[in-house]
Amino acid sequence: SKSALEALAIIQAVSGLGRAFGLQVVAEGIETKTQHHHLKAAGVHALQGYLFSKPLNANDFEDLLIQSGIERRIA
Repeated sequence: SKSALEALAIIQAVSGLGRAFGLQVVAEGIETKTQHHHLKAAGVHALQGYLFSKPLNANDFEDLLIQSGIERRIA
């Protein structure tokens, strides 16, 4: 659709500006695999949202990291 193409153009422009200034671009609110795919293809560096996890407190986040094999303690 036209609105989807316009949104993708904006994402690509913002991602390009971030790269041009040497910044990491983070997209928030990712809920679908399609969003994930398009944002990664547009050069977005980091993604967060319900697709990956519901919001967690620090203890639950630490448990998630431990379960995923990351054994580093969160300070």
